[in-house]
Amino acid sequence: MFFWALVFCRKNKALIESSLFIDLGVLHAELHSAAKSVLNKHFDNQSIKIDDYMHFSRIQDDFISSLNAFIFNLNATRFQIDALTGIPNRGLIFQMLEKEHSRGLRKQVVHSIAIIDIDFFKKVNDEYGHLAGDRVLKRIAQLFTNSLREYDSIGRYGGEEFLFCMPDTSIKHAAFIMERLRKAIQALSITINDIVTLNITCSIGLSEWDPKLSLLGVISQADSALYSAKNSGRNKVEIWRD
Repeated sequence: MFFWALVFCRKNKALIESSLFIDLGVLHAELHSAAKSVLNKHFDNQSIKIDDYMHFSRIQDDFISSLNAFIFNLNATRFQIDALTGIPNRGLIFQMLEKEHSRGLRKQVVHSIAIIDIDFFKKVNDEYGHLAGDRVLKRIAQLFTNSLREYDSIGRYGGEEFLFCMPDTSIKHAAFIMERLRKAIQALSITINDIVTLNITCSIGLSEWDPKLSLLGVISQADSALYSAKNSGRNKVEIWRD
């Protein structure tokens, strides 16, 4: 379990930088040091005092408590991560968006939301199988993750749709960012097998935070813009307009 936790953490920067993980590392080092001290006294035929054992026992108890707390936190995070793509699932990205929406209401700062849909994704599944579709989703999610600014968020909205949140970003600037991302997707070659390499395009709908709307209202606007992009030829960025 602990080995799996370490593997998972290496893929999650937020967990590696969390105070729980850092504290666990400190206690782990202290535990080894205390154990080494007791063993060295044993091998050197020195008397081992009860305080030596008590010191080791206290650190061991602290380490186990810290480890259990970290694993609890890890599991909570793990089950909010989409298993296929490794990015936040629908529930977690909505939590992030709610937080940003509340910040907008408090501080009156603008942010933009984008919904990205992979064009003709059903055709990929039908022609090459669901494993090929999974490969496309993972590769696209990897590109999205690598393209994020430090303060942006992305999650899998459902199926072949992804949800972006761009804090402190006007709709005009967001359109520029999404257009650059659209071109990067279009230029991407995804190897399916030894014979097949696919080029994928995406349609993107954009909306800007509005203090008069709920979060779902803003997302609905982005969704309408997405359908406009799909209905007018796909492989384009559309901004929601009244």
